[in-house]
Amino acid sequence: LRTCASKLEINLSTAFIWRHKILDAIRSNVKTKVLEGDIQVDETYFKESFKGNHSKSEFKMPRKAYKRGTPSKYRGISKEQVCVLTALDINESIVIEPSCMGRPGSSDLLRVLSDIVKKESTIISDSFWGYNTLASYCKSKHIAIPTRKHSFGKYNIQRINSIHSKLKSFIRPYKGV
Repeated sequence: LRTCASKLEINLSTAFIWRHKILDAIRSNVKTKVLEGDIQVDETYFKESFKGNHSKSEFKMPRKAYKRGTPSKYRGISKEQVCVLTALDINESIVIEPSCMGRPGSSDLLRVLSDIVKKESTIISDSFWGYNTLASYCKSKHIAIPTRKHSFGKYNIQRINSIHSKLKSFIRPYKGV
């Protein structure tokens, strides 16, 4: 933000507001309308961040603040992590959306994806049980990659895992925000 503010010769708070306006415009205009064909689906997790919620506002922290680099209170996936659901089809249409806190349930998958998955598509996912419900609701075929395997026949979820890696690399400089 400081670099943008100096190059545009605007105030830092103006750059902050503009960033959010641009991101909102992108979100509303680039929303994926339909996913079809072979659709790779998976989720990734980020620690929840409350950066920017200062004690001067009326905001109340739901937990004690972490020092930088502090691991989560719980091992593995917990309610302290934001689940980001990601789906990608053969036409490069993509959905990346925060869906819930912790592991998603069938209702979370349906809320995010049920309206945009085209009937008779093939949903390719890991072996998480919630994708069976999504596939049956969308009248689609479901291919579950077995646990600790990278592929199942000609199917894999490597493209979606690559997107997760790029997403985490993009977020890393922002210290988890």
